[in-house]
Amino acid sequence: MRHFYARRVFKTRAFTLVEILTVIAIIGILMGLLLPAVGRTLAAARASQCSARLGQMGIAIVGYASDRDSLPGYLQKFGEFQGGVDPADPGNFGGAVPRHFKIGGWPIAAMSKLDNQPLYEVWSMDRYPLIADDGGERAPSFDGYSAAASPVYEAFICPSGSGHLSSRGLNHFVANTGMHAPSGFSYQRPGQSTVAVDFLRSMSSANGLFNNRYAGFNPSNPSQLMPVGKRVRLDDITDGASSTLMLSENHQAMPLHTTALTGNANHLMNIQTVSGKEVIASPPVARYLQGALWHFEDPTGFASAPPVNPVHKINGGDVYELQMNSSNFADVARPSSLHIGGAHVAMADASVRFLVDKIDYRVYQSMMTPHGKSSDVPMNEFLATEAF
Repeated sequence: MRHFYARRVFKTRAFTLVEILTVIAIIGILMGLLLPAVGRTLAAARASQCSARLGQMGIAIVGYASDRDSLPGYLQKFGEFQGGVDPADPGNFGGAVPRHFKIGGWPIAAMSKLDNQPLYEVWSMDRYPLIADDGGERAPSFDGYSAAASPVYEAFICPSGSGHLSSRGLNHFVANTGMHAPSGFSYQRPGQSTVAVDFLRSMSSANGLFNNRYAGFNPSNPSQLMPVGKRVRLDDITDGASSTLMLSENHQAMPLHTTALTGNANHLMNIQTVSGKEVIASPPVARYLQGALWHFEDPTGFASAPPVNPVHKINGGDVYELQMNSSNFADVARPSSLHIGGAHVAMADASVRFLVDKIDYRVYQSMMTPHGKSSDVPMNEFLATEAF
């Protein structure tokens, strides 16, 4: 017997244009909801890493100060290269690297406590030069430093900051270098005597933490040596280590090895004899390159101080586009970051806080001065009662 089976015919239903557009719209909505959340998560992770690195830097500086009984200077001498062959790059300068002095700032001192002794030894041991030309195996930095002397070291880099990893000496951190006082001026608080402020007084231990520690010649007057500030010890912080700002982020900070804005390292080789002593220049600009300062300004004009320049505030100016140069270095030497709403700071006890950019400038001044009442801020009796 023959059997017959019925065949079922299935018709495939195609998606309509409306259905496709609906699915695309739903996917778009979901992406719109998810991407900002992912972006915020990544930003928070970068900010956390930045905070951690700043905290490690604070621990390194406190360790240095404990060992040396003094905070490092924003400029100090680490050694001298007598001239000759670079043992790390024999082709450098054709085997005849010129004699030069090795001056640097607090970032170099911090390297001795950042578990990277080889980098520190390039600066601290006289057998290694700091400068380089194009004759060696490794290209020099944009300002004439050797690759070994201008490292890309992640301890100095905030992941939220911009800058290419190929940029030698990339640095996003600055130290409290005190009061901006490029030339002498005077002020008078109500009912008090007139006070004269010069470069040396601006380096009082009441005004800041990191001073000039190299008595080089004054570039504007080569027959004169630059004043050296007193050693600042942790014990000098009478207003409390947890209340005194020691380090901060700065998106406009210069590379960790830079001590001048000349675009070269010629000042290291320009050795002069002044008052019977061989020295090189002590560039006043060095105070600002890896530094944060406070200005003699006041929001109410107390002690006849000028109003606060908005650029001098935390995150002042266009932090995305501003770059430090020879005309604005004093203005952009303040805490700044690419985080929204403020910048991370490390206090003198190495604790880290996020400092909002809306704080009163008097609060910022009080945080920058280790002994506010003895400092030269306009309102030295101000007490910071708000949280920061």
